[in-house]
Amino acid sequence: MKFMLTAGQDAECRLAIPLLENLNLSAVLADKAYDMNTLRQWLKERAIKAVIPP
Repeated sequence: MKFMLTAGQDAECRLAIPLLENLNLSAVLADKAYDMNTLRQWLKERAIKAVIPP
């Protein structure tokens, strides 16, 4: 388990990639707040399925 503590006004979606790095994943399930092109591209490059609503 990994976590990062942020300020309440910060968008935690910006920390998605650092939290997912070095994990052995086949898919990532997230809510629509994580629907970012950078995250989707990062997942695609690693053949990780993105289960994130648009």
